Amino acid sequence: MPDLKVWSSRELGRLRRDMDRLFDSLCDDYGLPGPFCRDVMQVEEDEREIRVRLALPGLRVEDLDVRVMELGLEVSGRREELTPHGRTEQRFTRRMGLPCRVQPDQVRAVYREDTLHITLPKCAGSQCRSIQIAKE
Repeated sequence: MPDLKVWSSRELGRLRRDMDRLFDSLCDDYGLPGPFCRDVMQVEEDEREIRVRLALPGLRVEDLDVRVMELGLEVSGRREELTPHGRTEQRFTRRMGLPCRVQPDQVRAVYREDTLHITLPKCAGSQCRSIQIAKE
């Protein structure tokens, strides 16, 4: 095996980051928790608002960004780590479609105890209603 090459920890770190990004992308496609934060997104809804909780351990509020549209939510962030070989940075983005229109200018976000709490007030007249399905 003369062509065998031993990888350095830097090369292994790069491979790990690439694999994390690949699995993160796959999880995003299917709406599953990704490997970066091992996050669990919990969504609750009532007639007035939608409440989202996202576990983000080890992050600081300065490293997070929340963007809200009438029918969508995006949470992104970054984490810097100091390793023996230097500083590394990991980024993530979670996107979620909302079940109804919300009021983006009245959304509240609070980060406490490693969990991001987002409250999204619904627009007036955004009540859901059940539709009768006809059988043909």
